[in-house]
Amino acid sequence: MKRLLVLVPLACLSLCACESETWQKANYLQTAASNLYKSGFEKVVIDSSTKVLEIEDHAEAYYMRGAARDDLGQYSLAKQDLLKAIDMNNGIAKYHYVLGNAYVDTNEQELAIASFTKAIELSPKHINAIGNRANARRKSGDYQGALDDFTKAIAIEPNHANNIRMRGNVKYEIGDYSGALQDFNKAVAIDPKIADNTSWSTGVHADIYYDRAYAFSKLGEPESACSDFEKASSLGNTSALEVFNDFCK
Repeated sequence: MKRLLVLVPLACLSLCACESETWQKANYLQTAASNLYKSGFEKVVIDSSTKVLEIEDHAEAYYMRGAARDDLGQYSLAKQDLLKAIDMNNGIAKYHYVLGNAYVDTNEQELAIASFTKAIELSPKHINAIGNRANARRKSGDYQGALDDFTKAIAIEPNHANNIRMRGNVKYEIGDYSGALQDFNKAVAIDPKIADNTSWSTGVHADIYYDRAYAFSKLGEPESACSDFEKASSLGNTSALEVFNDFCK
């Protein structure tokens, strides 16, 4: 009987410890998830995810810590975490997408393209992965691939002004100034409140005018170019102000 009396409390202690770890893990995961991609909360995400990983290997914890590290510019550590998450679960699009972003940040465009491609295979309408792959292809010199991807992204979300603007930039870079101007005009015409389906960046809106100004300049329309440089400057684009002061006054 004495032996039985000793074993029962030990079993209870073991069960309680297990339940405590399960509760702690869930709490840390919730803390990390609720603060992910909030500016200034990256350390909270990293600390909470690390606490989970001290309890057990967990793909989502590696993903969240990797994403936060990427936001902080800790690219090598971010890629290690994201590759670990993918090694544990290869079928999650967001893991490949964020890894692609980390590769872009370290100018590894081919690896970025491969990661975005995997994300798109897993989630064919992942508009951010399609748009970011387009930009990676542009940076690697694959302009046709970039045009195809931006066009695909625009077909999914026609009111995504920044993708329209970026397609215009590709056209500009290959010398299709009229085509670029058409895209910039479309981007400018989109209501800023619905441009990216979530929120609108005044900085991006300024960049559209800035980019269109160069297209006007290439097409021999200096007055329209200066008007757009001035507009971009009024929206906060400091480069536009410099160009306006140098060439439009």
